[in-house]
Formats: sequence, C-alpha cells, structure tokens
Amino acid sequence: MKKKKTTILCLASLCAMTLAAQNTSPTFYTVGKAFHTSVNIMHCGDSLHEEIATTASNGATDSLQTSKRDFSSFSIEQLEKLIAKYENCLALRPGKSGSKPRKNVHVHSYYEGKSHELTLENLISVMDEVGISNQLFVLAQAVLETENFDSNVCQNYHNLFGLYDSRNKCYYKFARWEDSVIGYKKFIQYRYKGGNYLAFLRRIGYAEDPCYTSKVAQIAKRLYKQLFN
Repeated sequence: MKKKKTTILCLASLCAMTLAAQNTSPTFYTVGKAFHTSVNIMHCGDSLHEEIATTASNGATDSLQTSKRDFSSFSIEQLEKLIAKYENCLALRPGKSGSKPRKNVHVHSYYEGKSHELTLENLISVMDEVGISNQLFVLAQAVLETENFDSNVCQNYHNLFGLYDSRNKCYYKFARWEDSVIGYKKFIQYRYKGGNYLAFLRRIGYAEDPCYTSKVAQIAKRLYKQLFN
C-alpha cells in the first residue's frame, strides 16, 4: 500500500508540474494584481486544481516547490482523483482528438428522393431532376473538387462541389451527396443569368486557382468523350 501511494504521489506531482507549466499560456488565465490563477482548464478544474495551478506573478511556480509536501498528506483516493482530473483536462484541450467538436456546422438536407450510389450517371440524373443547368461543366466541377469522388470533404461531408461557408470558416455539410447538388443550385447557380458558364464561375470567384475554369473545361471535354462517345 505504501509503495502504491508513493507511486501515485509521484504521478500527482508530475501532473501538478505539467498543469503549472500549461498555465504560462494566457489562454487559461485571468490576470490579477498580485497573482495569476488558472481558472479551470477548459472548465474541468476544482479547488484541488486551483491549489495546484496558482502561480506567482513573476511566473515562478509555487506548486513546483511545494507539491510534494502538499500532496504527501493526501489519501490515495484524493491522489487518484487528481490524476483522473488531469487526464480529463488533457482530453479536453483544443486540438486533441478527444476535444469537443466545434459548434458544428448545420447538416443540410434538401433532397426528398431516394439515395443513389455516387456515380457519374446518377449525378447527371439527379442534376437533371433538380434543374441544374450547364450540367457538363457542373459535372466537371464535381470531379475536380472531389478528386474523382475520393476527397475527405466528399466522403465525410457529402459535399461534391467544395461549397464553403465563409462565415463559419468550414465546408458545408450535407446529409447525402444529393443534397449538395441542391445546395449548389441554392448557393451558386441561382446567380447565373445566362451566357458563358465558365465566365460566370470566374466572375463570382468560385475558386482562388486562376487556372480553375481551364481545368473545368479540360475535364468537361474528357467527360464528354467518356460519356457520349
């Protein structure tokens, strides 16, 4: 039992040093006149954390000097609680795989028909069904934007056209790929009033790549030969 407590005590001390080191980032602090006190790292702190994470205003860490003396009086249960809290804090830190998802993107669902396998033929059929014009160029855009339907945005967001929400700085997410076809019509093609479609894409700044419309035209020629010859 004594050996177990010694081991846990060492781990608790290490947690304290790590948490104290994390407190050098202003992201986790409220600043007072005499000291900096960490305010629950990602809202997972308690009085035990506050004791560990209090640092002097000059940046020196009191807990590094006193942690072993302070923790030696803790029970095994208290030490294990500290370690569990520490691990939970790590899991909730931004950028970690266990972090909370951002207030994510609304999943758009527009299409009322049945789901289809994602193929060129089915994409053409759905574009025809929902009233997409200039279908060959739009089909070429889908192939280009999704890298032949293999991109992450296509696979995970069902977004065939790289439709981007600049307000929330993320790609639009759709329930099914068919929904993104309607999304294209609602977000992009409603602005098209006729004329050269590639010129329209350039005018609205569809992509930052200056060669974007040239690439679309080349893919459209290839698709035409593939589908109709």
